[in-house]
Amino acid sequence: MTPTASTVQDLRAGSAAPTPPLLRGSGSRWRAVPLLAALVGGILAPSAAAEGQVVPLDEADYRLFVGGSPVGQEHITIHRLGLGQDARILGQSEISMDDGTQLRPRLEAGTDLRASSYQNEFTGSESGEVVVSRVGRRLVARSRSAAGESQREYPASDRTVILEPRVVLLYYFLQPWAGSDTDLTVLDPRSGTRETLTFRLMGPEEVRVGRNPVQARHLRLEGPDTRMDVWMDEEGRVLRLEVPGADFRAERLPA
Repeated sequence: MTPTASTVQDLRAGSAAPTPPLLRGSGSRWRAVPLLAALVGGILAPSAAAEGQVVPLDEADYRLFVGGSPVGQEHITIHRLGLGQDARILGQSEISMDDGTQLRPRLEAGTDLRASSYQNEFTGSESGEVVVSRVGRRLVARSRSAAGESQREYPASDRTVILEPRVVLLYYFLQPWAGSDTDLTVLDPRSGTRETLTFRLMGPEEVRVGRNPVQARHLRLEGPDTRMDVWMDEEGRVLRLEVPGADFRAERLPA
């Protein structure tokens, strides 16, 4: 039987942990699709579903800008699935660009937020898919496009992260290194680039979510030719993202 939206609501109601306050996107609603994908895909074991071990961590909408002009929107959902040592963090997003491009990134991690797998399916003027799996101390990346299929392997340490610069969802998973200056190995599986960048805390700042001022931590990920600025609240929720080299900005929409 196909799960329904009411099934998802029942899961949330049965969660043993309290639901944290969320900054939802304007006009947003609970979306069943990302969680249903987890259920159908077998990520959430039947026993976990039956016991309601699904805890929402964040859900939000972001307006995306290039050159100061709006170009699309990203909707993210992040959940903790299961309890104890078997718990996992599942993040998913739906990116809709004004030119018709659609992207569906999805990252699964342990409770330490270190990625175990990643997938991004994209359609539009260019269609394809990238899939990354952690195998021991390596990341295996497979890509499929109109040009064909390919596979590459990369060394991976505890400080290796998966990050597509314009995918807001993925910055949530940088939290473990947000307290002090840390060198991270950053893999962008779509472009195939891998570089070492320094992740540092710039300090507390106030940002606006709509018209509402919110206290945030300003964090910067940078290297000789790369820079990304991200503002997070105390719960690690992304409030704003800027990639100056691409003249890209993402702003969280208010409730």
